[in-house]
Amino acid sequence: MPRPPRIDVVRLWTQRHAHHNLHLAEDGQGRLWLRLRDLRHWMPGLPSDAEMLRRLPTQLALADASHEPYIDTDALEPLTRKARNPGTLKLMAWLQANVLHPARRRHASAPLPGRPVLPPWWASGLDPRWWFIAQGRWSPWRTALTGAVIGLAGLLASRLLALQTWAVDGTYSLWLWLAALTGLWCTVWCGAWVTGSIRSASRHADDADGRTAWTPLLLGLGGAPVLALAALLGLGGLLQAWWSTTVRGEGAAVVVPLSDADGQVRGLRISGVLGMGSTQALRAALDAHPQVQRLEIHSPGGLVTEGHGMAQLALQHALNTEARVACEAACTLVFVAGEKRLIAREAGLGFGGLLPSLAPVVADFYRQRGVPEDFVQQALGRRSWQPVATSAESAVASGLAAPAPPATP
Repeated sequence: MPRPPRIDVVRLWTQRHAHHNLHLAEDGQGRLWLRLRDLRHWMPGLPSDAEMLRRLPTQLALADASHEPYIDTDALEPLTRKARNPGTLKLMAWLQANVLHPARRRHASAPLPGRPVLPPWWASGLDPRWWFIAQGRWSPWRTALTGAVIGLAGLLASRLLALQTWAVDGTYSLWLWLAALTGLWCTVWCGAWVTGSIRSASRHADDADGRTAWTPLLLGLGGAPVLALAALLGLGGLLQAWWSTTVRGEGAAVVVPLSDADGQVRGLRISGVLGMGSTQALRAALDAHPQVQRLEIHSPGGLVTEGHGMAQLALQHALNTEARVACEAACTLVFVAGEKRLIAREAGLGFGGLLPSLAPVVADFYRQRGVPEDFVQQALGRRSWQPVATSAESAVASGLAAPAPPATP
């Protein structure tokens, strides 16, 4: 269908009649226009928009940011002259009494200015209210282009935020909230894009060229989920930390100094879940006790990013590590960072439970620390939240750790 011309709108408003909205426009010459789609509620037998434009080429025009035509109210009289439908007759009487006569009297007494007073984006056909995409009022190709551009912008934002995934030295709660908001935005936007693509395609399905409607629909149905999934996977580490901190309320692990028989602090015990702030807690303890040589780990795991940060501190201080209870997921990063690694008979290691976005970094770290490839592949192949248990005997037999002496009372 050829596009109708655009009028110089000076006022847009909505009125309600018989439980339906009527979208009205007024141009600089005082003429009133009614959205054609609203008129069909009371005149269901009207021809299609294309046929109406062919019959009334000068009395159909665009008035708002959508591409839906408005009809000049002067054209309603000949259209309804032979109407016998009570709804149509009531509409015309209501329009004359409540819309047309008041507007004409106002225009006669105080003409509206000749230049449009609406925002310039109405006249150009642009609409900055991007959430309108879900309504499907835009053309299929405009829906696809807008959806792709803003979806890619969300993906780029997620990639920039993902650079902060491993930055656990300072307070990074801001990055966690930005990641949560970006992930939510990408999900909602891509869902709106899919909804708008379906609605827009259904409205333009009768176009002469079917590809005008269905090709951009396929782009929306295929591209939107891919962009949303890519953004969420890239933000995986930050979203995991946000969930752990905000929803589950997990805080930093407890770091306790351990004194030897001579009263000197040469060890630290890490207890609890490795939540946000665990790396900072370990750093503070090492600064307070620079003579520490050993880390005793009592942790079921936690955030992989915090485990990696604590492992880097263990490497910097050339610390030995010791596991006397089960050490899983993020805890194994701290354990394998030790210069000498001891594991008690009743303890065990758990490799796995990694997010896809974090797995490559963790695997590289395992290999750098001499973890057998079987355990590395075990970690990479496990995507559930529950890691694969490895007994102390298996860890000692593989050369990953040495047996720890019995604990002193």
